[in-house]
Amino acid sequence: MTAVTSGSEAPAHPMKDGRGDQNAVRARMRLAGALKQLSQEHRLIEQVLGTIDGACQALRDGAPLDSRFFFDAVDFVRTFADGWHHAREEGQLVAVLDECGVSHEQVPVGEALDDHRRGRAYVGLLAAAVARLGEGSRLAAADVIGAASLYTALLRRHIAMEDRMLYPLATAALEPVARDELAARFAVEERRLGADTPLRYRELAESLQRRLEVAVEKSPGPIARPGARGLSG
Repeated sequence: MTAVTSGSEAPAHPMKDGRGDQNAVRARMRLAGALKQLSQEHRLIEQVLGTIDGACQALRDGAPLDSRFFFDAVDFVRTFADGWHHAREEGQLVAVLDECGVSHEQVPVGEALDDHRRGRAYVGLLAAAVARLGEGSRLAAADVIGAASLYTALLRRHIAMEDRMLYPLATAALEPVARDELAARFAVEERRLGADTPLRYRELAESLQRRLEVAVEKSPGPIARPGARGLSG
């Protein structure tokens, strides 16, 4: 005989009504949204990496880049690529993965963190060279090009690794509760950092691209000693 339960007792199969499945689907969607946002930020960062590479070539060719160009490029990579994008990966994504048993020393998490640290060192070199260039040092142009090239090469490889390995790992490793926790932490951190940050730095990325195009149009062409001209005032 089948036992009959009272209406106040929990059903034998609490997930049978599909609510558990629906919650899991919503959690997957929230995680997909958070990871999609990170991936979209990668595309914007890649755009600026291309602009920086173009600006280095412009330095070699003697194009009249405006005096603030590389200062603004450093601002983008420090404030958006690192201070916004990498900060959320480290403070939220890596932290939640660690809580779920994916160690920050494990590949690809450890590799991503190492890349972040190396990138900051390269940006430090770039910022110092840009400051010297802004002070009128002609020799600093070569240092700007060298540091910028190290940074853009690193970031391109790093972005490809995260898109191919880190984000799929997060999708596979995080359970629904952890996915909800990650989405909630992202929302809190974005409010703390400034919700208008993505828009401001998308506008800066477009400005850098336009300014490079103007400089290239005015360029006299390749010069005998690459980088000797520096920036115009």
